[in-house]
Amino acid sequence: MFSPHYLGLDLLSPAHVPVLGIDGQWTVFVLTLHAVCSIVSPIAAVVAVALVVLPAPPRSIP
Repeated sequence: MFSPHYLGLDLLSPAHVPVLGIDGQWTVFVLTLHAVCSIVSPIAAVVAVALVVLPAPPRSIP
């Protein structure tokens, strides 16, 4: 499913965790990417739509 030697690159060597069989740097990258795509993107999309669809709040007169 995943080749650690994809395109001749040794993707597991920089921060390999032998017990888990994963690379620490790639794990942090993938988890960060997942968090951004799963949490931040939907929030940004809803806020962008709300700014277009909802009317501006009334201003208070001092």
